[in-house]
Amino acid sequence: MINLKDPNVKLDKNGLPKIKPLTDAQKKKFEEWDKEAAKPVRPDGIAKDPALREARGLYVDNGLYVQSSVHYNDADYVPKVRNELIQEFNATNKAELLLVDMVTNAYFGYMRSSKALMLFIEDNDGRRDFDSQTWINMMKELGKIVDMANRHFTTSLTCLKEFRQQPVKVKVHAKEAFIANNQQFNKNA
Repeated sequence: MINLKDPNVKLDKNGLPKIKPLTDAQKKKFEEWDKEAAKPVRPDGIAKDPALREARGLYVDNGLYVQSSVHYNDADYVPKVRNELIQEFNATNKAELLLVDMVTNAYFGYMRSSKALMLFIEDNDGRRDFDSQTWINMMKELGKIVDMANRHFTTSLTCLKEFRQQPVKVKVHAKEAFIANNQQFNKNA
């Protein structure tokens, strides 16, 4: 994982870490790992090759999984968004990086599905004829996809924010109090 506070890490003009491009040998090795990753794992669920396990860990550290999970037109923008979220939330461990990846993936998924719905509703002149039930059914399904993507983004971002919150310490001085999550009930208050 890249430690942004490390003085040896070189940053570019945008404040993002400079990452050396992969060599042809490294690209070939990643392709081999991808082929190996497609094969079934052992019955105990552990990958056979230690290098493959290491590569999967690197995917989380450098964001290659999330970059490969979005539309290819959006893939170039993923590292910038991901690095900005890492800096904003000070993500330092694997769990936080996984949540950052989920937020990044959900954002690009929402934007892509929202664009698809808008292009389906209107043509370039801002009009569209709704003349068939198939058309209407497609709009309904696209609407559901946009709603699902929005919920995925909102849930992931909320989880990331809550993950970074400090626990709340409360002192209660009362004869009788019932405290529940986000609620407090006081008898005879």
